Amino acid sequence: MFKILHFISKNKLLFFSLLFALSFIYIIHDDYIAADAYIIPSDSYTYITNDNPVEISIQPTMPIKKLNSILFSIANPTTLTSDYETTIDLYGDNNIISSISFSNDTCYEITDSLGNATELFFDTIAPICSYSDYKFKISSSAPTVENAYGFRLNNEGTIWNRLTYVLLTKDQQKLVYTLIFIVLISFIYVILYILNRNFTIPPEKIFLFLSLVLCPFYLFIVPVFQTPDEVNHFVRAYTIAHGYFLSPSGGNVPIPQNLVPYEWYTYTPFILFQNFHMTIDSFNAILHNNVNMALYSPVSYIFQVIGIRIADIFSDNTYILVLAGSLANITGCTVLIYYAIKWIPSGKELLTFISLLPMALQLRCSLSVDAITYAILVLFLAFCLCKRCQNSLLNKKDIIILFTLVFILSSCKVVYFVAILFIFLLPSPCFQSTKKEVLLKAFGCFEALLLSVGWFFIANSYLGSTRAGGDAYEKIHFILTNPGRYLYILLKTLWLDGHDFIYELIGYKLGSLNIVINSLLIFCIIILFFRIYYTEKQNRFYHDYVTEVISIISCTGMILLIATSLYIQWTDLSASTYSIQGLQGRYFLPLAPLLFCCFCVSAKTDSVTVKSNKKPSVSLFGLYVLNLLVLIEIFIFSSYYNRL
Repeated sequence: MFKILHFISKNKLLFFSLLFALSFIYIIHDDYIAADAYIIPSDSYTYITNDNPVEISIQPTMPIKKLNSILFSIANPTTLTSDYETTIDLYGDNNIISSISFSNDTCYEITDSLGNATELFFDTIAPICSYSDYKFKISSSAPTVENAYGFRLNNEGTIWNRLTYVLLTKDQQKLVYTLIFIVLISFIYVILYILNRNFTIPPEKIFLFLSLVLCPFYLFIVPVFQTPDEVNHFVRAYTIAHGYFLSPSGGNVPIPQNLVPYEWYTYTPFILFQNFHMTIDSFNAILHNNVNMALYSPVSYIFQVIGIRIADIFSDNTYILVLAGSLANITGCTVLIYYAIKWIPSGKELLTFISLLPMALQLRCSLSVDAITYAILVLFLAFCLCKRCQNSLLNKKDIIILFTLVFILSSCKVVYFVAILFIFLLPSPCFQSTKKEVLLKAFGCFEALLLSVGWFFIANSYLGSTRAGGDAYEKIHFILTNPGRYLYILLKTLWLDGHDFIYELIGYKLGSLNIVINSLLIFCIIILFFRIYYTEKQNRFYHDYVTEVISIISCTGMILLIATSLYIQWTDLSASTYSIQGLQGRYFLPLAPLLFCCFCVSAKTDSVTVKSNKKPSVSLFGLYVLNLLVLIEIFIFSSYYNRL
């Protein structure tokens, strides 16, 4: 007993992490559910009366033997009455396997996340076999349509339906997740413990190590096309890889008709595996409206295009192309962030922490351009702070790196070009003369302005085809003639929704913003963040007021540009006098390191020595634990895994 207590006292972090995680896992209260692919219903209904029963033939597609429920899109009777009853019988080999019965006085409401179906549960979980033939018989004692339920049809004229299956019971889930979690958390803890006993692990190597563990999980647990706008990001990267650097007018680009096999919300790992073997039909093309992604420069997709282009040589499979593009994005952005953490003189662990937030990991493991935008911004910041701290002359290699970073930064999302102000952090000793300092800094600003404004004029041709871009000139006129009113609208939006943006920035809403993570996990991440932030601040001896002021100005400018761009292209004209629509927390993710890391920088180089001798913070291990719990949340509670 004493040995057990002694072990716990020496390994408090591991013990409490496991205790917290297991407590979290054991609150699971639902079975694990999978659903068939979603098919869009039509606008037609058929009404079930006593002389109009209907039979539906089905063929379950999942290799699961337990049918949990069926979804119908139901219209309630005009006159509700308990005098009549509707029955749904499931037949297999002419025998009733299970049934659903309800009185015609029940008013059914839509219960699925897509807003057009009601889930009905069988009296008993029905045993079935995949790819066997079954049928539903829907009958009613209602004599007239007024007393009958209407069932929406699909485009083929039969009743629209969707099946759900029980994969794991809640007890089976707890056992599986507990075993996986203990293995993963113990593995990382033992590795870090062994390494840390012998030498200090630099934060950039911890970042790389944890990324190698977490990124594959985010890549596969968040299914294909389940991050915001990923279908359109894929189409944009695919068309760039095939020579369409600029989209045609209106944003309609020709793509193979089966390049995106299903609507974006139908993807689950099960559907993906069932339909994995497919070939892109390059001979039959359709026009795909990709106008929102046409606003982004091809440079933003450099990693995705490289991955897709290489995979395209060997495969004509959409899933392989998406996977290759995502892996290339992971690799490229991870390398950029690795060097950013390595170069930044102070706030290394803080930058590591922000870069391992659930939202940052999801973006890095997708085809989103937000990943490279974040990576290049933090790398540019780290380069400028590193040279400011070193106070040494820039060589040719440094100058090439500087202007390459400015080029990529200005070619990504235009709203972040204000980060060019960090070039003024480079001190005079970095240049051979005052004249050369002025020329190089002026050239950097000119390069950023030219690329940003140049791309803005190119993107302007697509603006009229965006969601609300057709009213862009009216909204620009409103801003110019009523700047005070517009500023009030902006501040009001930030005041009312600011807490949501912060939560979303961390990862409160993942997937297609439909996977809501437990608030307790987000709260724990916030606590760990401020713990590591204040620890970093304690290691600086002198305030660098110039860096802090430039950071505040840059972040303020970016917030204004982000809000204004969405106000112009996304906000309806009818709502433009009182709100800004379309703002999401992930847009503010790059601002977090720009703001907080700059407030950890010291005006003297002494803090660099302190940082290099300091052992890695336990907050990073804590964030790793919380990321595993977030992944379990995604796996359990997402709208395409769990009950709709």
